[in-house]
Amino acid sequence: GGEHVLIDLALIDQSKVMNSDDHRTQVKRRKIDRRHYWQMVRSSARKVDPALVIARGDGWIALNKPSGIPTEPTVDPLRETLYHRVIRYLDLSSQSAAQEPYLRVVHRLDRGTSGIVMMSLCPRVTPLLAQYFEQRQVVKRYLLCSQRPKYGHFLDWIERVHTPLYDCPENTFSTFDLLGWARRSDELSYFKCEGSIGKGLTDDQGRERWQVISPHRQTVEKGKRSACTEIRLLSVTNEGLYLEARPLTGRTHQIRVHLAHVAAPLWGDELYGGIWWPRLALHAWRLTLPDPSSSNLIDLTCFPPDDFYHLTE
Repeated sequence: GGEHVLIDLALIDQSKVMNSDDHRTQVKRRKIDRRHYWQMVRSSARKVDPALVIARGDGWIALNKPSGIPTEPTVDPLRETLYHRVIRYLDLSSQSAAQEPYLRVVHRLDRGTSGIVMMSLCPRVTPLLAQYFEQRQVVKRYLLCSQRPKYGHFLDWIERVHTPLYDCPENTFSTFDLLGWARRSDELSYFKCEGSIGKGLTDDQGRERWQVISPHRQTVEKGKRSACTEIRLLSVTNEGLYLEARPLTGRTHQIRVHLAHVAAPLWGDELYGGIWWPRLALHAWRLTLPDPSSSNLIDLTCFPPDDFYHLTE
């Protein structure tokens, strides 16, 4: 018979399987023929979104991930992921559709987060991109909308730096306004969120939560790792804040955990105490890293989707 494998990330690159963000769906791993798997991926009726590809270089591709889908394959082989969408795109643009395309995930975004994701298209580039992310040579910038804090040091900082310049008149907020401010964010002062992040208690749906661990605890929590996020204020509305976040470390749910810790959870982030919204108000809008094929820098930007704006109106 044909070659059989377990349907998980090892199917593609024999690397460590990342758990799905959706803990409410429990799917057993299935054995399936490799060739049949690729046929399922390629025969999907879903069309390729023309906005999927942001840029493509020598051995790499940058994608615009929508909110609500995982970055990479999960234990369910039929679940739609960003990875599958890229496979279909590569099939359509390839001269040799009969050959399995080479594609490797080198970093990921949470299921609810939208924005820039880079993947490798050749074996030479994969370890280089992985090294850039592991050694923090990549500058990641996120746009987000959070609730206005009612207490704490973050509120004190906002009241200190907030001027009418930051105010957002109703119904006038636009892509140009937000990204215009984000591009000038180096001129703005920033609030630094620091604190080690470790595993917390699961919620009533069995989803695992992370939390900032108090430095005064005597015990060492499992998985506790230092974390730091820079937060810049872009605009203020009646109900929330538009912010830019730059994580200086890469911990699980880092931005979400740090904002919840300073009493400003993200809109749509019910896991960490945020108000319900149809999507998580977190978008990876800019990524800067070395070009693996030259001495230049790659500077990628991605406009947030329409559903990201006017969250607080």
